[in-house]
Amino acid sequence: MRVENNDERICEMSKTIVIGAGSIGKRHLRNLKQLGRKDLWVVDPDATNQKIISDELNIKNACADFNEIEIKPGDVVFVATPNHLHASQALLAVQKEAHVFVEKPLAHNWDGVQRLCQIAQEKNLVTMVGCNMRFYPAIRLIKKYLTEQRIGKVLSYRVEVGIYLPNWRPHLDYRKNYGAHKSQGGGALLDMIHEIDYSRWLFGDPQGIYAAYDKVSGLEIDTEDIAEMILFHNGMIGNIHLNYLSQKYTRKIHVIGETGNLLWDWHANGVFYYDKDTKQDTFSPIPEGYNLNEMYLAETQHFLDCVQGRTQTCFPFAEAKRVLDITLAAKISSEEKQYIDLSKAHI
Repeated sequence: MRVENNDERICEMSKTIVIGAGSIGKRHLRNLKQLGRKDLWVVDPDATNQKIISDELNIKNACADFNEIEIKPGDVVFVATPNHLHASQALLAVQKEAHVFVEKPLAHNWDGVQRLCQIAQEKNLVTMVGCNMRFYPAIRLIKKYLTEQRIGKVLSYRVEVGIYLPNWRPHLDYRKNYGAHKSQGGGALLDMIHEIDYSRWLFGDPQGIYAAYDKVSGLEIDTEDIAEMILFHNGMIGNIHLNYLSQKYTRKIHVIGETGNLLWDWHANGVFYYDKDTKQDTFSPIPEGYNLNEMYLAETQHFLDCVQGRTQTCFPFAEAKRVLDITLAAKISSEEKQYIDLSKAHI
């Protein structure tokens, strides 16, 4: 879909601002430099982060407050702050007619999200929410095989991710990370929303959901450390399991079709196809020399290409809202111990 926009200035001449200089913010800044963005700015209230960006990346344009920067139509903003700040900071950016990339999730609740999506659409802005797993080779191969109906009609799928929270970001005390705090949009459901996003990308919109989440460990957090979702599609049932508990990092997909199965495991270095007669290793997702940053680079390049061409991205705000709807419906389902009908326009 082409985005109509009367501002035809060249993308490379616009300002690019990254809000938040934590680990993902630094990654975006490094990748933006690698992709040739020149007028780079960083917003972070932490003077130490500003100094690191200046010393290591030679980015001197820094300030503590987003409001200190003059934003012009056509500028590009990356929001890489804790989850509870995403929607409000993205709203400020779209109100100034900037094209906006927001790290996942789009928001931690529904407050202001509909207005954010409406303004972005009315102003014909290019928007995207972080979905780097869609650019991971193994996931893309599964998508290709499902599109080609290599295993026939999909009957069921199971998606799983788990990592022990203190090991996830070892440079930071997990108790101080946003993932540990409900007020900052933490918890397994929102923190691991990639799995919910790419499941919807692979298998389509579910019609309903039943879910349960809880804090079952001794971790010093006030968020859920485990979540289980059962998703009901037309003629297909899916399961998504998320946890902060697994001492060994776990990430895998199992798809059951009428004529075959697909299995992917992060550690197995392969997508495996099975039918009644065959086990076939079809793909090595991490070929020699592959760097995981390549999927982040591809994601960022896609967004910048769409800004340059005034076309919409693969995961604009309106699509990300639907993933947020599913995620927040899972919370409601668990809290109310009931099935939630996802066909409603707003849960």
